[in-house]
Amino acid sequence: MVKVAGGFVFFALLVLGLDGLCQALGLAIPTPIVVMGVLAIFFVSHGKVPEFIDDTANALFRIFPLLFIPALVSIITLTDLIESHWLVLLLVVTVSSFLGLAAAALAFKAMRHDR
Repeated sequence: MVKVAGGFVFFALLVLGLDGLCQALGLAIPTPIVVMGVLAIFFVSHGKVPEFIDDTANALFRIFPLLFIPALVSIITLTDLIESHWLVLLLVVTVSSFLGLAAAALAFKAMRHDR
């Protein structure tokens, strides 16, 4: 349980620190993208995911469905916007899903030990 709490603190400090850095530098890249990039570089350079981060990720995956509730409520309140721009939204979601899948595959390939 302590490892999980330590992982949450690590993630929170990482996000807050990088958010402050992004704002100070005036970067146009969203902070979550920078955080994912920093974590990917960290994991690849170390060759593995540290145990406290792995424990925290497993704890988050147990409550993962609950993280979608705010997004679903937002979608319901924006039905008129969705109806007027459905084609653009479909295109953006499809392209971003494929890019995310490709990035995950590349990260998995980079972190595999049996290259």
